[in-house]
Amino acid sequence: MSEKLLTPPKAPGDDAQVDSRSARRALIEQGRKRMEEFRNRSASKEQGDASANISFEGKDERVEAMVPFTPVAKGLKSQLDKLKRDELDLAASEWSEQRTRMSDMRKAYEEDIEKLEKQLEQEREKSCVLEKENAIAVSKFQSEEMESRSLAQRVQHANELVEAEREENRQLRVKVKTLASDLEERARDTVNRLANKESELTSDLEDMKKQISSQQDSYNALEREKCRLDEQLREAKLTIQSLEKVAAERVETIENLTRNSVQEKERQKQALQEAENRVSRLNNSLGSKIEYQSNQIVLLETRLEGEKERLANEREQFQKSLDEAKAQRHSVNEQQHLLEEQQSQIVKLKDQLSRFEHVNGRLEMVEQNLEKSISTNKEIQNSNGLLRGDLEKRNAIISMLEAKVKELEGANKAFECETKAFQDSQADGLKERIVELKRDLQEANGLLREQEALTRMREQALHDAKSDHIRELREQGEQFNRALEEQKQAQQRLQRLQESDSAVDQMAFQKMEEEIQALRRRLEQDGEATNAALISAADNHADAQSLEQLQKRVVTLEQTNQTLLKTLEKDKIYEQAKTIHQLTLEVDEGRKRLQEAGLDHSTSSSSTEELKQALEDAIVREKLEAKARRKAENKIAFLQSDFTDLFFEYFNKEKKRRSKNMK
Repeated sequence: MSEKLLTPPKAPGDDAQVDSRSARRALIEQGRKRMEEFRNRSASKEQGDASANISFEGKDERVEAMVPFTPVAKGLKSQLDKLKRDELDLAASEWSEQRTRMSDMRKAYEEDIEKLEKQLEQEREKSCVLEKENAIAVSKFQSEEMESRSLAQRVQHANELVEAEREENRQLRVKVKTLASDLEERARDTVNRLANKESELTSDLEDMKKQISSQQDSYNALEREKCRLDEQLREAKLTIQSLEKVAAERVETIENLTRNSVQEKERQKQALQEAENRVSRLNNSLGSKIEYQSNQIVLLETRLEGEKERLANEREQFQKSLDEAKAQRHSVNEQQHLLEEQQSQIVKLKDQLSRFEHVNGRLEMVEQNLEKSISTNKEIQNSNGLLRGDLEKRNAIISMLEAKVKELEGANKAFECETKAFQDSQADGLKERIVELKRDLQEANGLLREQEALTRMREQALHDAKSDHIRELREQGEQFNRALEEQKQAQQRLQRLQESDSAVDQMAFQKMEEEIQALRRRLEQDGEATNAALISAADNHADAQSLEQLQKRVVTLEQTNQTLLKTLEKDKIYEQAKTIHQLTLEVDEGRKRLQEAGLDHSTSSSSTEELKQALEDAIVREKLEAKARRKAENKIAFLQSDFTDLFFEYFNKEKKRRSKNMK
């Protein structure tokens, strides 16, 4: 087709006809020259006559009028007529040949135009199919983008839950601080009361020293028993110090684990934020920066692999630390008084491990979704490559059309050159042909404009798709803000529940204070009575037994104080724990001073009763506080689990609904 367009069609025998035409034209011109010479000779012969002085202007200029009727003139006239007939025949033959040639060229051009129209229709159909495929790819990409946004919201919600847990832990620490301050105040009150009693007892002892000379042997035995008890106390203190060291080491390990978990969460949050930023940048520059997007995806994959390895290493470290904690727990199982506390710590560690596993599961889900988004981005890149190939094909077709238009223009120029040669006889036909060719050129230009309009429509469709995507992103942001408001409402509900729990705790504390005041009144009433009689060996034996029981109670008090120290060390309240321990040491020193001063049975029994009551009050108070704390923790854990279950149920329903709508 292109060869036909490049060279205009020729009629058969064109070369021979051209030779014959040139020969005929040469003969015709020779005849004309001979006729002019003859006319000039005849005119010069008749110039001498007077009657022939008038010019030929305004007269008949035919050959019969100008040339005398001679045989030579007849021959010339016949030759001239023959030459005219030959010239007319030649012009008619050339006109018919030119007409046939023009009709053949017109048919060829019409066939070419029909073929071009068919190609344009095929290209339009292909462009429609490609636009449909592009719309499907855009819808898939939008769905993947919505899923990635929902996953980001889910991760952010998990981070917010972690922050809520931190806030709850902080509130619990504040509560523990208040409880520790209350315990300090109560312990100081008891120490002051014991000091007052000590002063009163010293005054009584000075009066009774005169009566105890006969019982020096019994007191010596009591002193030996006291030495034995002191040795036991020292041993118990050494064991307590060793246990304190072990507990401090455990607290340090737990704090390191919590710090590592916080750092890990921050790293995960930063990695997720970086991933979200990269995804947003990839989505914004999808059309123009595909190579940059592929590089960013490769970097993201490498970083995700690094994050996976780092998470695996940290999980192994956490498992090792957990195994070490378990080994320490097995080593400390011999001490039964710390068994319950260690079990509670292990339960908390298991809860933390389950939470970390849950967070890791969520991170794995996020990684899977990111891999899915990466695969979809690759598919979109492939589809964009296909679209680019189709666009290149279209550009090639457009270039072919332009080349054909140029060929038509060249043919038009060739026709114009030919029409200049035959301008006298073929002006009207050539003008019509030029008009037709111009019309064909206008149609070709119209087709080119339609192609440009199609490209503009495709660009407008892409722009509309991007604007729709931005609108959907804004709607997702509004949904995210609504989810944040719902979470704030849930936090407010949790705060109200905590306030109600704090009210319950205050009621329990008030009851405890009332009981303590009643016990103080009873102790004061008992202290007013004096028992100055019935001193015997049996009483001394009972006094020794009471001292042993008191020693056991002191040991239990020290153990409870150590457990309280552990809980306070977890919450970073070392000073309060030290003050409580100092108060216990002051109580022990007061008791030792009383024993060294030489108490009788009545005073020792009253002091032991008071100490017993104080220890029992402290034990009851600690039990109530531990019960209230466990109750609050259980309520908070229940509310958190209920809230997370509701959130994930809503998220799964929303995801199913969106998948159905997309189908």
